[in-house]
Amino acid sequence: MDRPPSALGLGGMDEGEDVVMEDDEEREARKAQKQLDRIQSSREDAVRRYDNRLEYLRTKLKSAEIHERLLKK
Repeated sequence: MDRPPSALGLGGMDEGEDVVMEDDEEREARKAQKQLDRIQSSREDAVRRYDNRLEYLRTKLKSAEIHERLLKK
């Protein structure tokens, strides 16, 4: 078999490089997805904290309004 690898349909190093590039691309895609998941989780936590804070402040305001009404009587 004196033919070059490309004549045998073996693409040589190019096919191996394609596999490595796909692995790198998949790895990068998984890494990017993990980052997006962390960002989404962080955002959900922030929204939850702000919602809890708003609920607390509304309750405190209502309590102060009731207290004022009682003082006026």
